[in-house]
Amino acid sequence: MATLHPDFSEFLSCSKKFGVEFVVVGAHALATLGVQRWTADLDVLLEPSRDNAARLARVLSEFEWSQLAQAAPEHFSMPDRMARLGRPPVQIDLLTSVSGLTFAEARAGSVEATLGGVEVRVLGLQA
Repeated sequence: MATLHPDFSEFLSCSKKFGVEFVVVGAHALATLGVQRWTADLDVLLEPSRDNAARLARVLSEFEWSQLAQAAPEHFSMPDRMARLGRPPVQIDLLTSVSGLTFAEARAGSVEATLGGVEVRVLGLQA
């Protein structure tokens, strides 16, 4: 089980509570698969759909990111969008696209893992 900053764990837990469809990508995904790499952020790939973006808006409201929460249904319903929450070393990058991989491919190529005490989908090594 990978350890995380408590803010990251809380964000992932809240996202699951509200039913946000996401896959953890980047260095934290690699770490859960045994490849250690330093990182100052948590990369979260979101399904770019209006329903998912509306669920994400609820999460953002919980974290008092009210301005971003209001924009979320429009902003995160399309590919090639991102937002950064916080600052390194406690920064969360919300992405609706990653290079060379659709959300559907990322979801299909993901594995269940425990990250900071939260069961989440992380991008698998094959993907």
